[in-house]
Amino acid sequence: MQVKSTNVTYPEYEYLQGELILLPDISPRSDSIQIDYYHDVFLPDFSLHILFRVPVNETTKTDEKHWFEKSRDSKFKWLEFRDGES
Repeated sequence: MQVKSTNVTYPEYEYLQGELILLPDISPRSDSIQIDYYHDVFLPDFSLHILFRVPVNETTKTDEKHWFEKSRDSKFKWLEFRDGES
């Protein structure tokens, strides 16, 4: 099973988070959310990649394990979340 979603709004993301517990908490000020999820039905492997934009002054966490800051400009920064067992 593979699911790709683009231009997801925060309310839509909240709904999806209720359906897929793997989705991490993100800022309510997030927009332009992109989700790429893959799950192997035979093996317990999965891959989850989320990319989203927040205002540059938004306090965010990065840990270089799952959370990364991809880029920024004077107004916004793009954050990325990656997780998976595959």
